[in-house]
Amino acid sequence: MLHEETNEGGENRLYFPEIVQGAERDTGLSLSIMARFISSGNFSHEQVSPNVAVHVMRSGQGTIRTEEASFDVEAGDVFTFFPGTYYRYGDRQAKGAQLGRLRWSYAWCVLDGSQAIEALSMVGITPENPHLRGNVADSLEDLFGEVEETYLLPDCPPAFPTASAWRLIDLLGRAAPAASTSPERNVAELARRLIDHSFMTGLTVDDIARRLEVDRSTLFRKFRRSYRISPKEYLDSVRLSRARQLLRQSRSTVKEVAAYCGFDDSHYFSRVYKKAYGYPPSIERSSDIRRE
Repeated sequence: MLHEETNEGGENRLYFPEIVQGAERDTGLSLSIMARFISSGNFSHEQVSPNVAVHVMRSGQGTIRTEEASFDVEAGDVFTFFPGTYYRYGDRQAKGAQLGRLRWSYAWCVLDGSQAIEALSMVGITPENPHLRGNVADSLEDLFGEVEETYLLPDCPPAFPTASAWRLIDLLGRAAPAASTSPERNVAELARRLIDHSFMTGLTVDDIARRLEVDRSTLFRKFRRSYRISPKEYLDSVRLSRARQLLRQSRSTVKEVAAYCGFDDSHYFSRVYKKAYGYPPSIERSSDIRRE
């Protein structure tokens, strides 16, 4: 499906896949919009981004500002918007012959799904590091062309938006390998990996900070900016998810489940479980037994 917009700022061509019934569920990652923008010159705009949007600069020069930083961008660069963040952006102000050389032309796409921010962090793109420099655009052009053609079809394959999103992540990582070693990303990702693999131990946020050799406030800031959740909230969510599974599938007591999932206080476990799911773990256990 194609939608075209023209205003004083420039021209937008937006491509959407036809929605297949039953395909609206969250697949974790999906490329839901593919678009092309050509500035009319001296373009300027501001917004609070509603989604994760990857911008790939084809030509021109300009500046993107957030409340915390300013980034100069040019042809070949990639810049990503993150939801809830304020952006003011535009191409380089110019007149006459320079207008055509400096005005923006870029491709942009929206990544949807619960894994969008985490997937981008795998290639070093985070809210604190949204800008990739270099000739990245050319390596993405074949993918973008295929997405445009496929989204115009009346029977777009249902798995294509998800497959295309992961191909985009892979190509970004290949085009900018240095970004994958960003220290900003590493602290958050390593903390997440520690939690995923050691949540059943008595792991604490202080333990994580100590292992990664950062202070607690630095860990909190970097983790939250990468995953939009604090390390403690993520640790509890992983433990609670595993606990819920055990309560439904095993015959362990609530106290045993709490201990296995890393909660050293079963009363605290019951409180956070009720807050997360609306009822105490004892109800999960009793209802599960009744179903059997």
